[in-house]
Amino acid sequence: QGVTNWDDDMAKFLLGGDWDDDREDVDEDFISPLDQVDELLFLSDILNAAFQREPDAYQQIQGVMPPETVANVQKVFQAAEALRAQLTAQQNAQQNTHQG
Repeated sequence: QGVTNWDDDMAKFLLGGDWDDDREDVDEDFISPLDQVDELLFLSDILNAAFQREPDAYQQIQGVMPPETVANVQKVFQAAEALRAQLTAQQNAQQNTHQG
């Protein structure tokens, strides 16, 4: 037939089939430094840094965003701060456990 596995997978993908059902996930064994990065905290830190560095530009951007988008961005900041507080509490609890 002359069709390779890649071609079969591509055909299944384009037709909406389960194109990767017979393979194990190779990514599960790979560890990257990026695995240690929490996307929510990263996004929050980057946006906060941008606001501090260029508050006028940030205000202009925020001024043209729809109100619901601005509210969603605020929710991201709140969720990031809640996560940061949770992680800090966990770290403190672990330190107290190891010291005790």
